[in-house]
Amino acid sequence: MEYSPEQQETYRIINGMWQEAIDVQSACNLSGVVHAYAKILSVLCKTTQSTNERNRHPVCVLFSSKIASLTGSEDTQRTADAYTACVRQAELSRQTA
Repeated sequence: MEYSPEQQETYRIINGMWQEAIDVQSACNLSGVVHAYAKILSVLCKTTQSTNERNRHPVCVLFSSKIASLTGSEDTQRTADAYTACVRQAELSRQTA
């Protein structure tokens, strides 16, 4: 049986995502982490049964933990400050649009 290029890529991602989630724990480049996570998440969206299953998938937990670490959002005050800044900027953007 011959697989399409898309099926081959899906298979490659599924087989490699476990090690990639481990490897990303030493990453320092947010952009690289997010791009890798997006590829994996696209496959998980096709292969998991529910949003909850996807949200709690071990690979997603490791990637989200690393993203939180790189952005400093593990600090709840920093997250609250970022939210406030985004609300302020969104209001300014609406006023100038």
